[in-house]
Amino acid sequence: MEYILYANKPNQPDYLEEIITETKSLSHLEKAKKWATQNGFVSLRVGTFENTEEEFNDLVKFFRGQ
Repeated sequence: MEYILYANKPNQPDYLEEIITETKSLSHLEKAKKWATQNGFVSLRVGTFENTEEEFNDLVKFFRGQ
């Protein structure tokens, strides 16, 4: 499983969130969370991606508008 850490700076709208890191390591994810908060980021959010064939097919259908 892949983890993606997103965060915003204070008073930024949600659509301006930044990707802080993408990793498969939970320990790296925790270090990135700590780094983000120490560097002024707030509203941290973690997304997950399993990279399965079914998930890929769903993404293709989404982008094709099906």
